[in-house]
Formats: sequence, C-alpha cells, structure tokens
Amino acid sequence: LALDPEGRIGLFYTDVAEAKYAVFDGVNWNYEPTGIDMEIYPWFSCFGYRGDIPWVVRARETVTVFEKQEDSWTPTIVGIPDPNDWFEHRVCSSSGEKLCICASEFISHKTWIWQYTGDFWLREKLYDTGEELRSRTEAIASNESSVAVVIFIDTDPEQYVLAYRKNGDWQYELLLHGDASVQSNSMIFAQDGSIWIAYTDLEEDALYFASRVPFEE
Repeated sequence: LALDPEGRIGLFYTDVAEAKYAVFDGVNWNYEPTGIDMEIYPWFSCFGYRGDIPWVVRARETVTVFEKQEDSWTPTIVGIPDPNDWFEHRVCSSSGEKLCICASEFISHKTWIWQYTGDFWLREKLYDTGEELRSRTEAIASNESSVAVVIFIDTDPEQYVLAYRKNGDWQYELLLHGDASVQSNSMIFAQDGSIWIAYTDLEEDALYFASRVPFEE
C-alpha cells in the first residue's frame, strides 16, 4: 500500500497470471492490469510513488523498478548482484521525487543502496560485513534530505544497526545487540526529523515502536 500525492490509497498485488494495480477513489477500487508477469511475486519488495508516478521494485537476479508512464508500465534495471550471487532482501522508500532502494547480497554479504538523482541511479556500498556474516536490510526511510536504514547482522548474538547520513558520510549506530527475536517492519521520518521504527518481538508476539531524536544532516 502507498499514498499518492492526492492522498488516495494505491495497491499493487499479484493475480493468477499477472500483477495488478488499483487505486481507491474514496468509494470504489479501480483496477487495471500492468502486463507484469506474476513471477514478480514473491520477489518484489515495495510499492510506492515517485511524485505521482506509481512504481514497484523487484529484486533477485536484478534490482528492477517498474514505473507507470502514461498507460504502460516500464521496467528499468538499476542494479545487478555480484557474479554467482543474488539479492536476498530489499526495501525501498520514496519521499516525493526522492527514491531510494536497498538490497543485500546473499553470498557476498554486502548491502548496497541506490538513490535516484533525477537523471540516473547512483549506487554505493552501504555495508560490508567483511566476513562470513549474513546481513540484510530490514527497513528504510527517506525525506527530502536524509536516508536512514536498519540493517540486521547475523552475529552471535545478533545485531541491529541504524545507518544514516551525517555530514556527507554514513554513520552507524547500534540499535539492539542480543538474542532477541525481532523484525523491523517499517520506519519513517517525522516532521521534526526524528526517526520512528516499528518492530515485532517474535517471542512476545507484540509490536513496538522506537524513536530517535532529530540529528543534524
């Protein structure tokens, strides 16, 4: 689900043969086919809007963005994994025209981030465990000036790290360290610049929220 600039709810889902797109106009759901094969499922990460353009991301062999341009959906490949690798996990976020995608490689233990500059997709390494440790991106949030990402690292005990830009460089902050069975579901920037993270405690079967005070860009 995602909200378009007019506040309408958009939905992207898979039918028997293909993916479909629907918008709720306040009374009815208006459905339309996309021409995207259903094999996008379960390898798509998120649905959202770039400005008023609906888009969805698929990732396994490639990070592919599908955007609706007028009456057709156009795929754009923005990244490929290392040789003999694939993307195990991916998340994406949009704030108006700003669009960010994170994907973690399963074998090489690297996490990448792509950011749309308005002209092209800029890729950079977000995290590299440097050892035989699995990492994955679990949540991402962006606003017009900042990006923040929650990264799970399969150490013993497990770690959850918040990565964010500060003064042009990536900063890393330990969120949680222990044997807690948790999953970060989503994350947003509030208007005051603080970060809110929703996470599930699988052992307690409970949903929690955590927040971080605003930080300088």
